[in-house]
Amino acid sequence: MSEPKVQPHPCEFVMKSKFILSISLVILLASIATGELVHVAEIDGTINAGVAQYIKRVIGDAEDEGADLVVIKLDTPGGMIEATREIVREILDSKVNIAVYVHKEGGWAFSAGTYILMASDIAAVHPMASIGSAQPIPADNKSINAMASYMVTLAETNNRNSSIARAFVAENLDLTGKEALKKGVIEYAPENLEQLLSELNLSHAQIKEVRPSFQEGLFSMISHPQIVSLLFLIGFLGIIYVIKTGELELSLIPAIALLLGLWGLGTIKFSPLGIVLILIGIALLFIEFSQPGISIFGVSGSISIVLGILTIDAEPFFTPSSDITFFVLGISIAIIVFFIIVAKKVAGSIRERIKTGAEALIGEKGMVVEELRPRGLIKLHGELWTAISSDKERIEVGKEVKVVRLEGNLLYVIKSEG
Repeated sequence: MSEPKVQPHPCEFVMKSKFILSISLVILLASIATGELVHVAEIDGTINAGVAQYIKRVIGDAEDEGADLVVIKLDTPGGMIEATREIVREILDSKVNIAVYVHKEGGWAFSAGTYILMASDIAAVHPMASIGSAQPIPADNKSINAMASYMVTLAETNNRNSSIARAFVAENLDLTGKEALKKGVIEYAPENLEQLLSELNLSHAQIKEVRPSFQEGLFSMISHPQIVSLLFLIGFLGIIYVIKTGELELSLIPAIALLLGLWGLGTIKFSPLGIVLILIGIALLFIEFSQPGISIFGVSGSISIVLGILTIDAEPFFTPSSDITFFVLGISIAIIVFFIIVAKKVAGSIRERIKTGAEALIGEKGMVVEELRPRGLIKLHGELWTAISSDKERIEVGKEVKVVRLEGNLLYVIKSEG
């Protein structure tokens, strides 16, 4: 016969709970006492000037606050060389240890992202994420050798496998996080941030997530090469429209577009072909503006601009996403259609209004409301006009007159014969 189970005394349960709570509190207080602080930033998308500005601020804040580590969570298809070099320089010069972590299953850090990963003090990649494919565009021998040397230098600075680092550029090699760990180009392959911090003995550190500011997000969008081309398109076509129509009050819009385009222009390179095609397209649309209907100039100019935007070449690592390409092309086509159809009609109506409002007054008849001696006032089409008797003859109030000449807003009239 088995002995009956002894139930724990309620006081014993309470004592155990207090003990566990005390231990947890001690651990928490210990972590607070050590002052461990980790700043976490995230790059999700193309590397550009806005991203570089964001990372510079993150590292600066971490240094000012005495953080133990900055973790840059990375998921990028690539980006621009100047922005990449700026981020790499910030990482290398940082007084705080920088961990770059390609953190998503199925995530990536290709081209520019791999350079940033190699520059970090601690390189970590999710086992099922990918890195590599860092060959520049265009892939000529000079560019490949230069960028391969740069990649090797970054890898050797942090005691990583330089031959694999070179292959990222020279052979467009791709590796998963698991493979990269085995080949010695990264130090960790954690499945999440908590695991990474645990392996770095920072499990109990205070985490501070740092998000991009509004200005950094705006700059990031504007410095995208295809957005810059769109801003220039708006600016140039807007200037043509203002010149042709004389609507100077609208010049603010193209001026702002051009200024924003120039702001972003410092972070990209345009291919000569792309620039020439866009300029040719704008010139053809300028000719189209003076043609009746829609002519070959408008069609060919539109095609030239679209091809120019597609051939806009950013710096060596940039790979434009299909989403932004389709967005920019859609907006560009809409602008061109507006320019060819709507703007031409508006300009035509303005010219017609000038003609009907001024030249068409000649031959029209009005009524004298203030005696012409030889200058006075007449009423014409319900409006008052200053008029002068063309033959210097005095014309009384109530007499009908006919317009024979127009000088500015001054009408020259004679007595109407009937």
